[in-house]
Amino acid sequence: MGWVGASVAASILHSGLARELLLDDAKPGLAEGEAMDLAHGAEPRSIHAQVVGEHGDSEVVLWSGAQLGGVPLRKWPGWSRERELEIGHEVRNAAYEIIARKGTTNHAIGLVTAALLRWTLRGGRRILTISRVQEGAVGIREVAISLPAIVSSSGAVEVIEPEMDAQEREALERSVEVLRRAYQEARSKP
Repeated sequence: MGWVGASVAASILHSGLARELLLDDAKPGLAEGEAMDLAHGAEPRSIHAQVVGEHGDSEVVLWSGAQLGGVPLRKWPGWSRERELEIGHEVRNAAYEIIARKGTTNHAIGLVTAALLRWTLRGGRRILTISRVQEGAVGIREVAISLPAIVSSSGAVEVIEPEMDAQEREALERSVEVLRRAYQEARSKP
């Protein structure tokens, strides 16, 4: 890595951006595309859905806002709520599958770091789903949970509150509680 790259990396580390985990937005699109017969030959990358919450077993796919070509996914021919359950399970277990096959998920971390460096060097600002300590977004405080945020070389500068239905809201609250319990358990150990 050259001097400029090292300087930018150090700047990002000091700005706190490195403490905020970028989530893999590709997982839901790939799983959704594989699970449905996409009319008109659309690629799985054409599906847009947010995954929020804890990055793992309690993460929440926001199906109510998922779209394919600007059309709500729930209105797409052949789509069903049963597929949401199946695909949600696949999305939550994707990391386990990668670890079972490769033994690690570090390749994705390298790709994300390279992408972050590339667009911050260019002065970019993007909306990314990242994990950070929330300060009141969607009523969540003092827990690190993944939500969309505007991210720049200064870090996560503004959290974007995604729309969600009542079931998704309840699932996000459960995800928050999973993290709170894990934090309390970790603090109580000597």
